[in-house]
Amino acid sequence: MMTIRLCTPKCFVILLGITSLVLIARTNLYKESFGSDDGRSCKPEPLLDSIARVNGMFDDLKTFVMFIGYSQSVESHTGAILDAHPQIVIPQEYDVLGNWKMYQDKKLRDRGKQTHMLFFFLYYLSTFQAIFRNHANKPSQFWVWTSKVENAQHYPLSDSWQGTTNGKIKVIGDTSSGSTTRQLTMSQKNFTVLEDIQSVIGIPLKFLHIVTNPYDVIASNVIRESRSTVNINDAKDVFALVETNAELKKLYGDAVLDISMDQFINNPRETMIQICRFLQVTFYNSYLDKVKGELNKESTGARYQVIWTDEEKEWVAAEMKKYSFLNSFDF
Repeated sequence: MMTIRLCTPKCFVILLGITSLVLIARTNLYKESFGSDDGRSCKPEPLLDSIARVNGMFDDLKTFVMFIGYSQSVESHTGAILDAHPQIVIPQEYDVLGNWKMYQDKKLRDRGKQTHMLFFFLYYLSTFQAIFRNHANKPSQFWVWTSKVENAQHYPLSDSWQGTTNGKIKVIGDTSSGSTTRQLTMSQKNFTVLEDIQSVIGIPLKFLHIVTNPYDVIASNVIRESRSTVNINDAKDVFALVETNAELKKLYGDAVLDISMDQFINNPRETMIQICRFLQVTFYNSYLDKVKGELNKESTGARYQVIWTDEEKEWVAAEMKKYSFLNSFDF
């Protein structure tokens, strides 16, 4: 006999969300209709006023931040920590660079709504991920998110500002570090896309470069492919990304901040203060106390879990000497 599934997990999530919204709406309507008469009218707010109120959330924005890097978990984890700040909105793995084409719609551009649409989607996605956490990996029912990242890990911080703000958003952005760097590596035309993004958003574009030991990056990629032995092409692939990030640093200068993973783990409070200053947001003591131990959960020993030849180790060591931001690392 054929069994009919009445509710898939995805449907359940959607229905749960709709039910919650309906219950909230019904509760508010009940209070308005049957509560004490305090003189307020139940007349709906004009649509234009509602739109202005939503757009007003972004009036104080000072910085658009993009992550560049090497598709390591520490990059997403750092983004989650920043999203927990009351003045910052950074969802996981939206891929602004890869999705930028949809903001080139002529009607959207002619109406000057590109920025509002981008900012609203990023804010929405941050909230969605904070609510559903790892169940929000790929909400394909929402066309807004077309990230190619599979099984993205989300890092919930309890009792924090993840998914919301204190009403004064200063920074908004995207954590798609590996995707951004790889797209820039694959096509120089994407550097022009960055220029277009900068032109459209109308606020400074900054980059966070989370620098991980190249030996660990190479090893992580090998492990991700269920292999145990490194080959020279694995190393060359990673250093192609390194070269792209170095090129980006030359182009954008002080708008790129290098943050060593080891630095973050060993001195989390000082590093977070450095990032907050770079992004021009307040570094609240309560926030710093909450996040200072988060990155201790990150592992830095992937290089010991795979097999290297001496030649491969030496090749990587020689390449590392070409880049000042890699000087602190060794095998």
